[in-house]
Amino acid sequence: MSGLSSYLFSTLSKVGGLGGSGVPDFPYTLGAKFDEFSGRTLWEVHAAQSSDGKHEATVFVFDKARGPSFTSVAQNALKRLRTLRHPSMLRYLAGAETADAIYIATEPVVPLALELAADRSGAGELTRWGLYRVSEALRFVNEDCKLVHANVSVSSVFVTKAGEWKLGGLELADAVGAQEGGQQVYRHFTSVVPGYAARMAPEVEAQDWARLEQGKAGTLDGWGMACLIHECFNGDLSSASQMQTQGQIPAQLWPLHQRLRTADVRRRMTPAEFLQAGQRANGYLDSSFVRACRFIENVAMKEDDERSEFFAGLDATISGFPA
Repeated sequence: MSGLSSYLFSTLSKVGGLGGSGVPDFPYTLGAKFDEFSGRTLWEVHAAQSSDGKHEATVFVFDKARGPSFTSVAQNALKRLRTLRHPSMLRYLAGAETADAIYIATEPVVPLALELAADRSGAGELTRWGLYRVSEALRFVNEDCKLVHANVSVSSVFVTKAGEWKLGGLELADAVGAQEGGQQVYRHFTSVVPGYAARMAPEVEAQDWARLEQGKAGTLDGWGMACLIHECFNGDLSSASQMQTQGQIPAQLWPLHQRLRTADVRRRMTPAEFLQAGQRANGYLDSSFVRACRFIENVAMKEDDERSEFFAGLDATISGFPA
């Protein structure tokens, strides 16, 4: 994974007419485009640098010539990314909108779809930790922010140079139902999101909004997690029916996947429930690597004796961690 990332960022070169002084109040210069990712989202994604050349970034560019419906969804993504801040969410740096385009600058990342294309081994600890991070981000979106993401897939996840998975793809994110400020973007604009029809939840396909909006927080995003898991291990979806086949999904993860993709929203597992169930003893998210990553994330809040015990035991397990 790191090899692909290093290659793309090493090819950084300036593109005339975009970025830098070409976009008011947007201090980034575009470089190499992720051509292989084109068409998977509404955005063209570029490696980038700050205008002073000191910092790397990634810039998402949307062309307003695509039409008003597409533009509304891109504007929603910009609004949501600006305000949703969490360690497992794609980190927003800057944004700008002109008469012709929308620009979003984030921390430097590579699309997960490209990382998996380079290495679809799937069963690795980085994938396990990545799914933990995405479900953690969705728990924040659903329960803390009272929003639905509504667009979870391999195309909405990005990978930092350190291998951390970050959730983006906020084009359809909105308050659920009749909550104040909610426009139910997820009701009206799924048709403009590339590939959405192939992974559409049954209640969205049936436009059974009452069933969705009266259910548990995160019900729709539980279905999205099932789509993401399938794509991580088995490749792109051309039909939601493909998720009935286990393929390369690990046996330890398969029962959780089945609960995420059930058509009955009353029984469907949410991302928060996936996170909880996966961390139970011997669960899919209960590995020495995931436990170590979680400890390190919260090391500042640990007592001295906890830190000493953790680092003393690390030698026995670190040899099995991803390089």
